[in-house]
Amino acid sequence: MLALHFRRLSRSAPVWVPALVVLLTLLPARSGFSPFGAAAHAQPPAPPAAAAQPPADPKADQPLAVVNATPITRRDVQRIMAQIELAPGAEIQDAYNMAVEMLVNTELLFQFLNRQGITVTKKDLDDELARLSESLKAQNLTLEQALAANGATMQELQKDLTRAKLWEKYVTRVATEERLKKYVADNQDLFNGVKVTARHILLKVPEGASEEVKASIKAKLLAIKAEIESGKIEFAEAADKYSEDDGNKQQPSGGFLGEFYRRGQLIEEFAEAAFKCKPGVISDPVETEFGYHLILVTNRDEGQPFDFEKGRDIAFQQFESELREEVILAEKAKAKIEKQPMPSDLVPPATSPETAPSPTPASATPASGS
Repeated sequence: MLALHFRRLSRSAPVWVPALVVLLTLLPARSGFSPFGAAAHAQPPAPPAAAAQPPADPKADQPLAVVNATPITRRDVQRIMAQIELAPGAEIQDAYNMAVEMLVNTELLFQFLNRQGITVTKKDLDDELARLSESLKAQNLTLEQALAANGATMQELQKDLTRAKLWEKYVTRVATEERLKKYVADNQDLFNGVKVTARHILLKVPEGASEEVKASIKAKLLAIKAEIESGKIEFAEAADKYSEDDGNKQQPSGGFLGEFYRRGQLIEEFAEAAFKCKPGVISDPVETEFGYHLILVTNRDEGQPFDFEKGRDIAFQQFESELREEVILAEKAKAKIEKQPMPSDLVPPATSPETAPSPTPASATPASGS
């Protein structure tokens, strides 16, 4: 698989991924609204077995990031990291980076919402807690048990629910019928399910390259384009000969990317350019975080017209996701953000079987309320 294939925008990671994401994924969806992005569709885990809670971290309040003078603490980061399942080959550092980024995004969004004149009432919060309790009850769990299993407090849960409710109220306020219809009209490729099939040629740009170096790489790519258009070489042959895409170098495929939709599969700059291409016509150099690309769209499937009345919830979800991205990017551009390196003692070493305490037998654990 090519290195570009399925590379996601980092800013598209879920914003509302609070420390209690496992609890909150149990909430039933309402009108397609999901303040937690993709994380809200994760399958909830089975009820955990009773286990002793680890001792409190004496450095729990240590700031590991600061967003406009608001600290993100060691405890905040640890709670998020505990919810992240690393892919094979990934490092703990990757989980740390992801957790800090999620928390920074959440804090930026919360600071934005605090300026919008929106309030969450006690009734709002009580209703959310009641909904959550009912969802947990269906899985034979109490709220107290779920909090304990996640190493969290009621205060932390209330904070998470308050932030999620603020975002829900803001999106509901701005996502008017008129605005949603315009959004669908402006993004027909996305909503009609248009797909394109493409190949590409990549020339990498070194990090921190000067404008002179970038211009030289771009000129080289234009020379490759001219060679193809003159008939001296086919696009696929040129991709195998010149492309610096790691995947294609390891397994030559003529720069083939396969079929993809407008959003959610390839990085935005690339996808946007590909969907503007006419089939059979090579693009001009397209700049992305990887370098410069030539794109050749070989097929375009126009999909089916989108029915707004039947698909309003889908439109709302996509609008909410893009709005969240836009708000965070705008806030990040003017924010003062400081991040600390991952502390060496952030994640305690795994306990060996010889020194691990014996778990309390389930039969010896008092039942809730006894």
